[in-house]
Amino acid sequence: MDAEQWNALLRPGDPPVLDWDWFHALEESGTAGAERGWRPAHIALFEGAALLAVCPLYIRESADGEFVWSGPILQACTESGLPFAPRGVGTIPATPVACRRILSGTGLAREDAIALVGQTLIELMGAERLASVGLHFCAPDEVEVLARSGWILRRQWQYRWSRRGEIGFDEFLERFKARRRASIRRERRELAAAGVRVELVGGADAPDALFESAGAMYRDTAARHGTDPLIGASFFSRIASSPLRDRLVLGVARDAEGICGITFNVRDADTLYGRTWGATRGRRFLHFEAAYYAGIDWCLQHGLQHFEPGHGGEYKKARGFDARAVESVHAFADRRLHAAIHAWAGRERDWVDERLASGQ
Repeated sequence: MDAEQWNALLRPGDPPVLDWDWFHALEESGTAGAERGWRPAHIALFEGAALLAVCPLYIRESADGEFVWSGPILQACTESGLPFAPRGVGTIPATPVACRRILSGTGLAREDAIALVGQTLIELMGAERLASVGLHFCAPDEVEVLARSGWILRRQWQYRWSRRGEIGFDEFLERFKARRRASIRRERRELAAAGVRVELVGGADAPDALFESAGAMYRDTAARHGTDPLIGASFFSRIASSPLRDRLVLGVARDAEGICGITFNVRDADTLYGRTWGATRGRRFLHFEAAYYAGIDWCLQHGLQHFEPGHGGEYKKARGFDARAVESVHAFADRRLHAAIHAWAGRERDWVDERLASGQ
């Protein structure tokens, strides 16, 4: 299986993070390598020489960096004396974008492709003695088909901005009450008065050094906050050297001393996806401007309909991002554990639905 075969399974509407080059850069940079607990084990279904379907899959011993909360499941395994790992995880490492996890082309009906890959995952779980298999942040049709065959459905939420007919940023601010509008304007005004400006630059127009700076700032910022940088050092330069470069967008913040922060984003025809953020020095309100407001403003100017700023962060609600459900499916080797988690996941979905209905 090569890049051309993989990418032939992509279709309009798939985000760039499903492209072979994205996975290649993740794996070659060590972001999704065995040394960081990601052992590639991608599933490919062929009919003769024709590639029918692909499911990006990784064998994992932990759940670090997956963005799907596994604490209760780990506790249940520990209390029951059952293994939590190894696990087969169908996902895009360090990239919690909800989209297809099973790529299929015209050679196989979509529902058949999902069912066949699902059965292959169950067989793999037995053959490799995996504790579980799962697809994280998968597409609605994958959820529907696999849930019908007994897979466990888990639901959580992410935040997303969507255009509501606005043309410019001032129109966007009309969504908020007067006090909140005034607060956002004040934040942007104070940052500008401090001599800080943020410009979004397309990957094709960005110098190579800017990608290296984005990676360095991201890692330094993570270290200052005591968190593990999920993305490997060379990922940024590797993806900038790939055909995906023209899908990249960098948010570059400058002050009197030079570049003080960079956001790293990727775009498709109608959506901007925020991936990383890093800064060399603290500037009040800079994170909100660079990671949120400048992205919304850029989407409004360039005709994009959505902006996904990344996983988590309930404070995004106050910045104009609305919660939306995202789903994952799971199967466990031990049938008793599978049944217990199936019941628990039902209660979890009810709780999530209540939160979403209340305007989470």
